[in-house]
Amino acid sequence: MSKHNKVETGLTDPGVSYVDEKIAPLIMAMHNAGISIVTSCQENKPGIIWIWLSEIDDLKRFVDIIVDGIGSHFKENDYLLSRVTSGGNEPGHWEYSIGGFFDPREYEVDDDTIDTDFTMKSDIQISHR
Repeated sequence: MSKHNKVETGLTDPGVSYVDEKIAPLIMAMHNAGISIVTSCQENKPGIIWIWLSEIDDLKRFVDIIVDGIGSHFKENDYLLSRVTSGGNEPGHWEYSIGGFFDPREYEVDDDTIDTDFTMKSDIQISHR
């Protein structure tokens, strides 16, 4: 059970049909930009928004949109740009994660070969402090 208030978005995709109230506008904008979201949390750690994206290309598309938007106002948003692009462990910097996994319960054995359904995952953690 989520500890945050959820809102219904009117969208049918499972990852965005109900989302945490404080990040609903962000999740809707990402969805409208064609970014596929698995799930999200408005604060999975203190001060951190967490978004699990369906594909690595979705992560790249999201960051490209943010950086392109900052680019037209670079001087006013210099600190934001450094937080988005540096990927460090310093307070306020965005963190990105890419990994692979498979469900060992979902496999096929054919002629002594095991075929698994390997999935890539990407997520982003955004500091909102």
